[in-house]
Amino acid sequence: MSATWIQYKGKRIIYADYRGLKGNELIAALDSEAKLAQEAPGKVLILDDFTGSVADSAFMEYAKKVGKEIVEPKTEKCAILGVEGMKKVLLNAYNWFTGAGTHQRVFDSELAAKEWLVE
Repeated sequence: MSATWIQYKGKRIIYADYRGLKGNELIAALDSEAKLAQEAPGKVLILDDFTGSVADSAFMEYAKKVGKEIVEPKTEKCAILGVEGMKKVLLNAYNWFTGAGTHQRVFDSELAAKEWLVE
């Protein structure tokens, strides 16, 4: 899967489809998302769907690096789907402690995520 532009209520959103991916597939999808963000003028809105994906330590390390260097500086808001249970609790705690919660949130529904992105 890869990232693509979608439209919602007149706003452009990068939709990154990580559903069911693992290992190098996740890395390839992240590269696709980073490329779109990097090429866009100004800051972007991002919707990441991790439903059913399995992230290993190699992906997490790569995501930290690419996120910090490329994606984060270009992100106005990022909505995340498919993170459940303890992973959701940990991500929400991380967002709260680092202040990332002001521009990055976890959602249970795509509609709620899109509404937050465009508000």
